[in-house]
Amino acid sequence: MDEPLDLVDIYGVDAFRYFLTRDMARERDVEFNVEVVAQRYRDDLANDLGNLLHRVVDMVGRYCDGRIPEAGDPTDEEAALRKRCGSLVLQVFKRVEIIAPNEAVTQTMGVVKEINGYLERTAPWRRAKEGRGERVATSLYTAAEALRLCSVLLHPVMPERTAELWHRLGWRPPEPLRDGLDWGGLQPGLHVIPGPPLFPRIE
Repeated sequence: MDEPLDLVDIYGVDAFRYFLTRDMARERDVEFNVEVVAQRYRDDLANDLGNLLHRVVDMVGRYCDGRIPEAGDPTDEEAALRKRCGSLVLQVFKRVEIIAPNEAVTQTMGVVKEINGYLERTAPWRRAKEGRGERVATSLYTAAEALRLCSVLLHPVMPERTAELWHRLGWRPPEPLRDGLDWGGLQPGLHVIPGPPLFPRIE
């Protein structure tokens, strides 16, 4: 590959912007390593972010009639994830203030990974088989809302893909967008919309 911008044709503008921001620091130059870009796309965007959206929308469709459910009483798992998201917002703004957007993106994607872990632990597909509908609803609402909040923080880096993510969750962003950083912005009853992978796998 002769030019770094050739990567835009392969991965798209948002993914390329993500790579630049994620790996850019004031004290060093960005190294355009094709293997690193491919790994970031596969691991961060396709597997963590894109697959999380797919899982949430798919399970809301299967277990909640395609509508964002209303959460029941939270357990320690839900309380911890909600607290984590609240602290993330403060951390991201602090990183932006000191001109460290790479750290802001890294922290946000770390929480995306935590949401995936939360779904694995709460296992709404297993609770559905057990007939525990309230736990299913609580898990899926919490995961969807945490994902929405993270996507608001990622919007400056990936405006097109995060807008599509909001569309899939049935959420309309407020004006100003910063007002969407409060927990509970995803209203129960919103229709989710299935779609192709947010970040298609590239061989």
